[in-house]
Amino acid sequence: ITGDDNTVSITQGNNAGSFSDDNVTLLDINGTNNSVTVRQGDNVDDAGGHRSSTNVVGNYNTLGILQENDGGIGSSGHYMEIDIAGNSNTAYADQKDDGDKMLFLDVNGSSNTVDILQQGTGEHFLDVTVGSNQTVDINQDGSGSHSATIDMSGYSATLDLDQTGSTDQTYSLNQICTNANGCGTTTINQN
Repeated sequence: ITGDDNTVSITQGNNAGSFSDDNVTLLDINGTNNSVTVRQGDNVDDAGGHRSSTNVVGNYNTLGILQENDGGIGSSGHYMEIDIAGNSNTAYADQKDDGDKMLFLDVNGSSNTVDILQQGTGEHFLDVTVGSNQTVDINQDGSGSHSATIDMSGYSATLDLDQTGSTDQTYSLNQICTNANGCGTTTINQN
């Protein structure tokens, strides 16, 4: 998608009560003030294959991606890759329940806000790389497995990571600060 002021809504899976299929979304957005929503799985015992790769170039864009599952522990599905290059963009990334999940996020630019929720029964993982003046809020949820790798550089990058129960957490932060007055707030709460 190239251009400004577009609204895009993509739904993969179904809401008719049967299983979802092998969902895949590859999406490139280049422009300003675009609003994009992607829903995969759409639940009702989902068990779809999911996967999603999104590349956003531009300013003032809003991106929301939801992948689901609840087909039982070990169900296939989940994986998300998001690249953002630009300023004042907002991204919401939810993966939801059952095992696996994963997320790779790379943000370049300034004043971008990212909110990540992975949730339910374990095997989470993320790899987040952000530049200057970014706000990143992460909550992975239960039941164990978790993980995280965060790389932050520049100035004024804010991170709020909350992994929660049932044990198995890991966390790694590599931060290069180029601001003599400090580089923002990092809040970590692993339960």
